[in-house]
Amino acid sequence: MIAQELRAYIAYAQKRCSLNYWRSTQQHEADFVVGDKVLIEVKASSKVSERDHRRLKALKEEHTWKRMILVSFDPQPLKFASGIEHLFWEDFFKQLWAGDVF
Repeated sequence: MIAQELRAYIAYAQKRCSLNYWRSTQQHEADFVVGDKVLIEVKASSKVSERDHRRLKALKEEHTWKRMILVSFDPQPLKFASGIEHLFWEDFFKQLWAGDVF
């Protein structure tokens, strides 16, 4: 669902950016990379914690990201000390279509 929405937005808004996944040299992966600046991880969890950030934290050490977002079913938006943002999937879509994600 997230992938389809990202593809739709990029096409509709005529953004000139790529949509890929990221694998680090240490074999850590993120679900989506938009361009080379925004990293997005998706969790099916209804409650997000710092534990869910392990992969994103590892990826942060290997590259400079403009924004790191964890999208889930947890309705509580949070910004962690690590710089990782947590967004409820509906809020993520609202920000995406408002042009505020990248």
